Amino acid sequence: MFLRLLADVRWRGADPKWRSVACCRSASGTAESQPVPLPAQAQVVICGGGITGTSVAYHLAKLGWKDVVLLEQGRLAAGTTRFCAGIVSTARPVSIELKMAEYSNKLYQQLEQETGVQTGYVKTGSVSLAQTQDRLISLKRIASSLTVSGIPCEIISPKQVAQLHPLINIHDLVGAMYVPEDALVLSANVSLALATAASRSGVQIHERTSVSHVSVQKGRVTGVETDRGHIKCQYFVNCAGQWAYELGHSGEEPVNIPLHACEHFYLLTHPLKEPLANNVPTVVDPDGRIYIRNWQGGILSGGFEKNPKPLFTEGRNQLEIHNLQEDWDHFEPLLSSLLRRMPNLEALQIMQLVNCPESFTPDMRCIMGESPTVRGYFVLAGMNSAGISYGGGAGKYLAEWMVNGYPSENVWPLDLKRFGTLQSSRTFLRHRVMEVMRNLIKQHQGLSVPQFPFLPSAEAFFFFPQGMEFVGQEALLEQKQNGVYKRFTMFILEDHDTDMDLWPWWGEPIFRNGRYVGKTTSSAYSYTLERHVCLGFVQHFNEKTGEELVVTTDFINQGEYEIDIAGQRFQAKAKLYPFSSLFAQRRRKDEVELSGYQRE
Repeated sequence: MFLRLLADVRWRGADPKWRSVACCRSASGTAESQPVPLPAQAQVVICGGGITGTSVAYHLAKLGWKDVVLLEQGRLAAGTTRFCAGIVSTARPVSIELKMAEYSNKLYQQLEQETGVQTGYVKTGSVSLAQTQDRLISLKRIASSLTVSGIPCEIISPKQVAQLHPLINIHDLVGAMYVPEDALVLSANVSLALATAASRSGVQIHERTSVSHVSVQKGRVTGVETDRGHIKCQYFVNCAGQWAYELGHSGEEPVNIPLHACEHFYLLTHPLKEPLANNVPTVVDPDGRIYIRNWQGGILSGGFEKNPKPLFTEGRNQLEIHNLQEDWDHFEPLLSSLLRRMPNLEALQIMQLVNCPESFTPDMRCIMGESPTVRGYFVLAGMNSAGISYGGGAGKYLAEWMVNGYPSENVWPLDLKRFGTLQSSRTFLRHRVMEVMRNLIKQHQGLSVPQFPFLPSAEAFFFFPQGMEFVGQEALLEQKQNGVYKRFTMFILEDHDTDMDLWPWWGEPIFRNGRYVGKTTSSAYSYTLERHVCLGFVQHFNEKTGEELVVTTDFINQGEYEIDIAGQRFQAKAKLYPFSSLFAQRRRKDEVELSGYQRE
């Protein structure tokens, strides 16, 4: 049960590569004997055999790094991955999260054919409901981002919702967003499939092996100490999930990984009299704080309550995750939301209430990247209940980071370096996760405050004596020679009615001559101009090949621009420098009006 089928047993028996590295078991399957010895050294050691650890191992092997050892303290996929609801959703408001989820969806779709392991992938689509106009507007903003990313989606009416899902009560809905490409998977089996592919490529996988601490010399990883011996290595990857915090602090040089576990509840029901079809869309009701998916002809439904319950606040938690104690009083508000949304379920027999731990971060973004204090120490953890959606893409970007020195996409919002020592306090984390978890489903549906790195609104010039070298000189000279591929640009909305039209927030698609060229990063109302001003990056791609081209000043100045706000485009004027001409024009107008007043 708990969405973990017996495919892991068949998988271990079917793959000879796995049999050569896995621990030997007795005929009963409960005792272990003659475990395969650990290697004395490896290029990379990964701690954690869940969706993130196996994804990193899979992508490292794909990039040519095969001297990799993956260590799991229990069984593969026996942690949070085992209890994951298996929903692969691309409806994310943040660009990098959307890209990770989109890649994960495509990866899982072909993984079964690649490995022979049944992943249970079913393309069901998803429907995100809106009970208010504000919620519908936020869904329209997300739909705009999905559309320019090439992900099919549409805003639909309540009647269309009823056609897609026969059990939904639509009386209080004002609309919804339908994403037909979203899917369901068996989370544990996806993790096992990734491990299978990695193992066949040469990655060594060892279960029942605990990491006690990471050896560090002169600020760099040199090895890993386990309960079965020492492994010398150049790189260590902490994919320990809810154990990542303790593991980070157990090393010779502590690494702060601010996350904390909370209880997460969902229920499983027996099949309906008329079992639901396998392709019935997943339902997300952010105003009701719940999600609903088909499960073996019945229902799997969970959510994020207003009063979360932190877990394991006094130290190291359990070795393997088991179903925690049921708490029906705590789950009752979510159950009430479910019955309001699907009244016909009132007589349906409940099979079980599942209570499992999930790890959350202070800003509801996953943690990725290299430690700022220990070179060669990488982290991928804190998935905020979206591990299966992000796992494939996050593993890909971290593997690229390790192999190439940088990922193929901008992962700044997820970088471990965004946190300081304050955010690693156990007391702070315990109280913070109680705040963020209650807002998680709203975060995923776009009602949140964005966080961006500092972006200057004007160019700054610095002069150095001739012949003087400085940090970044080589990069600047290369940029001067080759040009830039992304220009930070200001836009002023031309035909936007401040009183009647929706205001820009951030993340709105930018169009140049009808073609998508970037997104806004921030916006604000200018009282001087009496218009909205947006800031964003503009890129230039070859229309035929998609190749990234240099963005020149002429490219910026000679285009006709539009900003898409929740599906409606508004004309905009682009500038690389402040709108001095507009200020001058306004001053001249004021001077004329003032002089006329004085003559009278």
